[in-house]
Amino acid sequence: GVVMLIATTLVAALAEDATLYKVGGIQLIIGSAAFLAKVAYALFMGWLRVFSKGMFRTCAIRNCEAVCTLLLTALPLVIGAFLEYGEWEILLFFIASLGPAEVAAWAVVGILWKLLETSTEGLGEAAAIRVAYHLGSGNPMLARHASHKALFVST
Repeated sequence: GVVMLIATTLVAALAEDATLYKVGGIQLIIGSAAFLAKVAYALFMGWLRVFSKGMFRTCAIRNCEAVCTLLLTALPLVIGAFLEYGEWEILLFFIASLGPAEVAAWAVVGILWKLLETSTEGLGEAAAIRVAYHLGSGNPMLARHASHKALFVST
């Protein structure tokens, strides 16, 4: 997030011949490097060792019931994600006709939006986990207190 924001801003501000391809290429390189670093770290720490048999030595596509359940569960989620993020992608086509500087600015705005969205999602998830913990422990009053605190912090 932050690295992409800085790199996109630097390319847009410093490069006189900044093109959409350069900005996209930099974001692709940074995203790929981040993915490889995360996978390498998980492998190095041994976190994937427990799951390697299920990931690499089985063929889950043969389980028709599980595949159908997965598809029926994923379809509404895909439609929701398309409606949620599709507007950004549609607006990108209109902004691309304005020029590369506008596309770079749109990328910066998109990254800032994602940062703000992630922070509110994190707060909501933390509150939900805390309330669920107290409910699971048999403390409904503490769960209510935690939910009131979360509502206070979020408003």
